[in-house]
Amino acid sequence: LSTDLVHNPRSLNDDHKALQQMGHLTFPDTLHDFGRIQEGEVLEHDFEFENNGKQPLLISDAKASCGCTVPSFPQQPIAPGEKNKIKVTFNSEGKKGQNQKMIIITTNGNPSTYNLYIRSDVVPK
Repeated sequence: LSTDLVHNPRSLNDDHKALQQMGHLTFPDTLHDFGRIQEGEVLEHDFEFENNGKQPLLISDAKASCGCTVPSFPQQPIAPGEKNKIKVTFNSEGKKGQNQKMIIITTNGNPSTYNLYIRSDVVPK
């Protein structure tokens, strides 16, 4: 990876002009509702996004608020104008009732974090 990907103007006197040049993700939606599902179902959803910034963007981490939710993300830099997705897998085993899980995406862009959400109503077996 290029060292340009780890340059972060937020750490250099909050350079607003440089911040505007950074990668920026745009998500058409940040919440997916699986609706009413049966306990034990394992469901997936792809959160699509685009880098609308002017620099390549690198996703360095994606963490979920619960072990029942597993995100996977592109490991390579996302070029300006490029589209991609973050896949989220939800295992409803033992998750009876209303559920809302948050996935925190960490990037080298501006902003540096994004929050995604999944929701479901899990019907017991």
